[in-house]
Amino acid sequence: MPPAEVDVITVAAGNAVLTQELPGRLQAWRTAQVRARVEGVVEKRLFKEGSDIKAGTPLFQIDGRTYRTAAESARADAALARATVERYKPLLDMKAVSKQEMEAAEAKLKQA
Repeated sequence: MPPAEVDVITVAAGNAVLTQELPGRLQAWRTAQVRARVEGVVEKRLFKEGSDIKAGTPLFQIDGRTYRTAAESARADAALARATVERYKPLLDMKAVSKQEMEAAEAKLKQA
């Protein structure tokens, strides 16, 4: 019977990296909940999931049409209240409107 074939390696000094693979689970020790401060339709996400984000950085772009419409409506209400107060001033002097109506108009102007 012929001799068995074997591989031969020459021994040399060097650094050996020892690794060990083990099964396991990871759990975050710190989490953050992301919530919108306002309601609206999200148009765009401005961050990449898993990335670091500094405090105060916008996370989403929200459709602003609803808020622009509400702001325009509030400006119109304020203008109407201002005009009502200006119109009531001379009428109050003539006693064509009551003091109560004038105070109500001024209160509405302050609210607007």
